[in-house]
Amino acid sequence: MSAATRPAPRRILRGTPPPATSHSRGARPWSSLAVLALLALPVLAAPAEPGVTPANERRADAGDEPGAVLPVALPITLDYAVIERALTEHVFVEDGTSARILASSDGCNELVAARPRVDAADDGRMRVRLDIEARGGTALGARCLLPFTWRGQVELLETAAFGSVPTRLEFRVTDSRLLDAGGTAEGVPTVLWDWVKQLVHPRIEAVAVDLAPLERDALRLLDTTLAAAPAARLAALDSFALHTPTGRPDGLEIILGFDLPAATHERAPTPAPPATPAELAAWEARWQAWDAFATWAIKTLAADEPATLRDALRETLEQARYDLRDALASDTLAADPVRTLFVDTWQRLAPLLASAADDGDTGTALRYLAFTSAGDLLVALDRVGGHLGVRIDRHGLRALARALVAEVDEADLAWDTRLDPGLRALYGLPATPPAVIEPAPGAAAVPSWFEWLMPSAHAAIAARDAWLPRTDTLDAYLARVDALLGEVIAAEEARDNVAARFRPIYRRLVRATAWQESCWRQYVERGGEIRPLQSQAGSVGLMQVNKHVWRGIYDLERLAADVAYNASAGNEILVHYLVDYAIAKKEHETTGDLEALARATYAVYNGGPRHLARYRNADTRASLRAIDAAFWRKYQAIGQSGADAVRACYAG
Repeated sequence: MSAATRPAPRRILRGTPPPATSHSRGARPWSSLAVLALLALPVLAAPAEPGVTPANERRADAGDEPGAVLPVALPITLDYAVIERALTEHVFVEDGTSARILASSDGCNELVAARPRVDAADDGRMRVRLDIEARGGTALGARCLLPFTWRGQVELLETAAFGSVPTRLEFRVTDSRLLDAGGTAEGVPTVLWDWVKQLVHPRIEAVAVDLAPLERDALRLLDTTLAAAPAARLAALDSFALHTPTGRPDGLEIILGFDLPAATHERAPTPAPPATPAELAAWEARWQAWDAFATWAIKTLAADEPATLRDALRETLEQARYDLRDALASDTLAADPVRTLFVDTWQRLAPLLASAADDGDTGTALRYLAFTSAGDLLVALDRVGGHLGVRIDRHGLRALARALVAEVDEADLAWDTRLDPGLRALYGLPATPPAVIEPAPGAAAVPSWFEWLMPSAHAAIAARDAWLPRTDTLDAYLARVDALLGEVIAAEEARDNVAARFRPIYRRLVRATAWQESCWRQYVERGGEIRPLQSQAGSVGLMQVNKHVWRGIYDLERLAADVAYNASAGNEILVHYLVDYAIAKKEHETTGDLEALARATYAVYNGGPRHLARYRNADTRASLRAIDAAFWRKYQAIGQSGADAVRACYAG
């Protein structure tokens, strides 16, 4: 059914909204919005609670009759800060904080309102407070008779409802009071009350918030995600509604509601059979769509944000890619990894969107609201629509992307492995990976001795053999790798990214990481063939640089084929985590141990940003504690014995 022929959805239902479960409040702006699909969505709640009951968790006797429906109620919070910003932009325009409400031509009467503050009243209404300065009197020639001046604040209590334009949220003053500087309502001039009612009330009520982008993007996502289930798509679009908002402590809660057909039979869970080739191909398409979307979305969001927020967005992307790496290393597809990846990343991303909205204008705030709501809706659909074939795939992700940038196209969301200078810039890295050795100014550009080993494809065969550890030449091999790592370290120190006081730690860190990750190997020999060392998770070469985590940041083919490039890439990642994480987050000051920086850096290198302190946390699982303990032993051994310590890899 085309958009032109489907029935128009019921845009607004005025009256009592469907019941919804309570959810966390009182956190950052939009906090309930940010986590509603992750921690407290009705669709994720236990069936005994009011609100939405997931189809796959219904009681066996519920909804088996023909035509049974599953109502979905998605709470969305419009933070009071957004309304406050709208007031500032449309009323308080003189200096960003004040508005001259009255200025008589005779200069005798003046009323100035300033500093709008919006929050929740105790009774569920919205409260707007304004500072007021007024002076007045009766003009007589050049004089003002019976003059008065007054300073204080006006407090307005408002209710919110959708107006004649279905998506336009309008506000009506239902009560007001004036308080002087001492907080009392006595002695207020009568004429001032008249000014407030006749001039201030209408000015404040003229400000509205249009949620058309939110409705548009939600409908588009429903239309796209339910395309394979025409009856469900029609039911959802026809029943779609934004319900009259309810005042909450952190904002106005608006219920986005629609109906889906309920599952007619309960199916007992069965063990998942091994994935078929078709299922594996579908899984690959879905994870690539998710990876491409997450990368595009975070790059887009970070483009114009201040450094602190940009770093937090980058960290979210880094961890999302580490989580993808772990999902790809799994031996089973019994669960839905893409859904888990999406939900986990969305849980970290949504609060950052709130932070981004804090510093933007109303248009930016509402655009992020629409984007976040669409993401929450996608999670809800995936949660309750399994019996309809709903999945988080490229179609839903593309619709979600268009909630953020309307003109995004397939090319923007395509998954590829090419170097991406924009992505490297997000990570604070130069446009291309740095050369291992940089000639001194004025010197001839002479390739290093390890670059000389691989001047052609023919010589590459011999080079691979030269970088293969063998028992009879092990001493020479370890010396060769140690020299290579030494050149990488020297080039890095020439760039001066690591402060001098941390360099002894940094030097041991690089060598110990290469030992921990690969036993100082770029290649292995199997069945008479020399191949790059690669893990099941897609980590490759000397430094085990993961091709999924670092897609777009490094040349994936060179990581496998060029040991010097691999060493340089692994070094660059370690420096990033040492400087931008361990040192920046003051891990050495927290522990009182300078060498804790090496342990923290390796933990992030191994597991992603949220693993920074795992080596010292009591609740870290045993397998990770074992990894961190092994690294620490290697780090200490490198400090004591240098390259000779790595011989332990080849003992026996």
